[in-house]
Amino acid sequence: MSWFEATDCPCNSLALNCLQMSCCMPSPAFDGSSELFEAINKAIGDDDGDDIGIGNGIGIGNNKLTAAATWMALLAKLEPEKRFRDLLIVGSHHSASYTIHPNFPFSAIGRCQNLPIVQQLEAGIRLLDLRVGGRRGNQGHSNVMVWHGSLEGQPFIPILQQIDAFAMDHPSEIITINLQPEYGVAFSSDQKLYVLKRIHEMFQGRLVKATDMENVLATWTLQDMQEKKKQVIVLFHPRFCRNFKQQISGTAGLDWSARELEKEFDVINADVWMRYPWFNTRDTDNLFQMVLRDIRTHGNKKRHQFHCSQLVLTPGVGGLGDVVKALVGTNPIRPVSLSQHLYKGQQLNNYLRRNSNEPWNMFLLDFVDHCPWTVRFLTALNFPVKVEICLAAFSDRNHTRTVNVTQAMKQNVCRQNAVFFTNVLEDLGLANDNDDCKKNEGGTLTVAYRLGDLSFHVLTLPIVEKTTSLLISYFATSVESVVTIPMSDSGIIFGDRILSSTVAVHKLKGIVVRFKSTESDCVFDVVG
Repeated sequence: MSWFEATDCPCNSLALNCLQMSCCMPSPAFDGSSELFEAINKAIGDDDGDDIGIGNGIGIGNNKLTAAATWMALLAKLEPEKRFRDLLIVGSHHSASYTIHPNFPFSAIGRCQNLPIVQQLEAGIRLLDLRVGGRRGNQGHSNVMVWHGSLEGQPFIPILQQIDAFAMDHPSEIITINLQPEYGVAFSSDQKLYVLKRIHEMFQGRLVKATDMENVLATWTLQDMQEKKKQVIVLFHPRFCRNFKQQISGTAGLDWSARELEKEFDVINADVWMRYPWFNTRDTDNLFQMVLRDIRTHGNKKRHQFHCSQLVLTPGVGGLGDVVKALVGTNPIRPVSLSQHLYKGQQLNNYLRRNSNEPWNMFLLDFVDHCPWTVRFLTALNFPVKVEICLAAFSDRNHTRTVNVTQAMKQNVCRQNAVFFTNVLEDLGLANDNDDCKKNEGGTLTVAYRLGDLSFHVLTLPIVEKTTSLLISYFATSVESVVTIPMSDSGIIFGDRILSSTVAVHKLKGIVVRFKSTESDCVFDVVG
């Protein structure tokens, strides 16, 4: 049992933690992903990704990956005609809720993220869900705060400044902001005007206008957006228009209309240009069914709207039985607990992998630092470089038996450009077919694969537990031991080493792969 699992129920218990303080909140440090999110901002080559390519990568613990901070720049170079509306974009739900102070009563109910905005963007997040309102007890025009429900976070303008700083440093990355006045929070006309003016002044000509939207949805490519320097899309909720009085001479006292806000401040009416249903359920199966039904019904309406799928569970108490469960902690009301049900059990990853061919557009996720390889898998699906499995073999821990799993690997390539296993043994049908696997003693997986017409690689993955996962794609690979095959050469590969064909194979314990390459092809076979 993990540290989080041992403390989750007591922390959720209203009888023990009646004020739901943010104690025992799991952070990246507890699941080993802190290094991942601290380092992915390091670009390879320049900020526009000129030097990013196969064979490059950032070594982070046991992970090799390309720079997530510049993934749109890399994609535009690989596929300049990729329509912006066809992108699959990962977003963070209640993106700035990490600013709610952990010592506030009920802060654990309001916090949906751990990472600051800049780190989210550096991790590849390109959709930000921001909820705002006036500061409690102070209605000065500049006192605009981050909110989640009745919980107040920190000032909003520094959040905008973080977004602007990232955008200035990464001019090829395009950021979408969904800006909403929080329900039930006082938000004066002066404060609304101040927010919209600051957005307009800060991003200036980089804002996508409402008059651009038909082109954005129908024809504009990622490269078009970059060349036009259209870098920020700000969608506003129509609640902005409620009791938002104009102060322009001749119109004083009249409410702003959504169309007037679009024209004056270069922001976009979310109700017109984005579909983002909230399913309000704490049941995982119910959420998955509703999201899938929605994307299949509306996902192909690409010329009309963006489509955002909210893959988040919502805490709730529906009756006396739920109240009792909340008191003892078995009905969690903390978003972090519900998100763990999705991430730790691999339910979300398996769902996304099974349904990878659906016409997805945008996602919202809680606690993106707890699902780093989910973010990378979804982003990897954008890249046009095909993954072709040439050979795959599994060896048990004692190297007494080798199983050819090439066909099983080939059947699990998503959209032809990514392999994502959340449980290698189960996904390859090995969990019940091997004594070591049954004992949870694992083994070793070796995979030879081709990336488009670019290069051949061989990776070796030690499987030390049944939950060992694997991602193979052009964009990111989750294994450190990856060998790039030299062209017009021959030899054998053992682990992460290329050896001469004359090496005595029988002395090597484990899978040995022999290769013979030309300028355009490579043949592999297992020799030990």
